[in-house]
Amino acid sequence: TSLGVILVAQPEIGVSLLVIWLISYYLWKISAIAAINAFVAYGLWHIFSSSLPAIWRVGAFCVSLLVIIRHKQNIKQLIGKSL
Repeated sequence: TSLGVILVAQPEIGVSLLVIWLISYYLWKISAIAAINAFVAYGLWHIFSSSLPAIWRVGAFCVSLLVIIRHKQNIKQLIGKSL
């Protein structure tokens, strides 16, 4: 859902996130890891992009944080499997 909104609001960035998601999914075969990778990249890109208004940077950080919170249970399960 988040990716769909970003594809409409910021198509170039949305396509980049889709590519990151696809590569991550290809490497790990786990959708949660792919989503987290894509949205961490999204947040970092906006945080360090000085050409964007502050509201976009804050919004991107919030979206990234929401994706991580949404995948909290998946993260716990993945950590448990790796231990």
